[in-house]
Amino acid sequence: QDLRNVPAYVIEGKKLRPLSTSSNAYGNEATGVPNTAAINALASSTPISSTPHAPDIFLDTVIDKENGIGSFASLHSVDVIQLAQSKRFVIANSLFMDGLIGDAQSWRAFWSQVGAYSLLELATIGGKDTLIPAVPYNRSTGAIQSLITINALFNQGNILEGSLKEEFTDYGTNAEDVIVTVIFRDGSRNATFPSNASVQIKLANTLEVNAIRETIDASQFVTTRAQAIMIGKLLCNTRRYVRRSIEFQTFPTDSAVQPGSFIYVETSNNQWEGLYTGRVEAGGALNIPIGTTVPNGTYNALTYTSSSGVQSFSGVSVTGNTAAALAARAGDLFVLGTAVRNKRVFRIIEISMEEEGETTIKAVEHPCDTNGNSLIVAGLTNPSSTLFTIS
Repeated sequence: QDLRNVPAYVIEGKKLRPLSTSSNAYGNEATGVPNTAAINALASSTPISSTPHAPDIFLDTVIDKENGIGSFASLHSVDVIQLAQSKRFVIANSLFMDGLIGDAQSWRAFWSQVGAYSLLELATIGGKDTLIPAVPYNRSTGAIQSLITINALFNQGNILEGSLKEEFTDYGTNAEDVIVTVIFRDGSRNATFPSNASVQIKLANTLEVNAIRETIDASQFVTTRAQAIMIGKLLCNTRRYVRRSIEFQTFPTDSAVQPGSFIYVETSNNQWEGLYTGRVEAGGALNIPIGTTVPNGTYNALTYTSSSGVQSFSGVSVTGNTAAALAARAGDLFVLGTAVRNKRVFRIIEISMEEEGETTIKAVEHPCDTNGNSLIVAGLTNPSSTLFTIS
């Protein structure tokens, strides 16, 4: 009679209407045209079982009038086709949402936060809300894949003049590597009630003295160590490689782009990486104030003096910190770099239509290697990957 809080062990979740994972179950997945009859049948069906998958629970929070937003929304305000694909994604990658939704809160804010525990993002596609995978995946099988499928190319021909904006990550803590500690609910031990456990994830070559430490408490819904590790790996890769976001306007196009689509963005700006700068000395010796020497290799180069201005060179060979091709430019300032050979890949996070008919696209950088493989998912699904240190 004096107990204020009584612990309870729940062995089965709320019954709901599980999504079918069959191809084209709710419409044409290639074109996005919904099957209205199939969606109506899903909405009117009887809840039959519980599920540990976020897309099923998302759907139930839309339909349920008592515990969800069913009094204010309908199933036709949800992109059910994409939601079914997202269910294939979480099943294929063993991502579960297993816990209690106990407090009343904002529906949109809840899914923006909790969806990330299943590597999903809340998105609006064609005015309909849904969950989309935060990483590249095979739409048929749901498996995470490293090879990026590009949906469209944007350049000066279809980006409205003056509309392209690029925003870079602030230098400092946002550009440092991260060491992530993920807290999850461990029910594998021989006990009635589960207890919290934690796992620490970092990239293997992280310099701990410069790294930022972050803790993610996913214990309300994450119950496997493997899923906690995937959350940490994704955050480590994102923090290391993502440095910019873009926004631009374009005309309505037939290209099949939506939140989650990958695009090339090509402009006329020169893009170099591995930059070295300093002064050319006698015989082409390279004097670098910051650093020691330029690694042997072939570079593009710019030189500058007030009398001759900027001069451009390509295929400049550097051996032993000397560039013989620049010997005649002794006394000039120089910049050496390697031209980026692959196009810039971005992942769309938002598409909106403006009053005058233009389409505004917002996207985040998604770095890839020269073969078009995503650096963000590198080592994500490989438990024995040497890219990470797990403890």
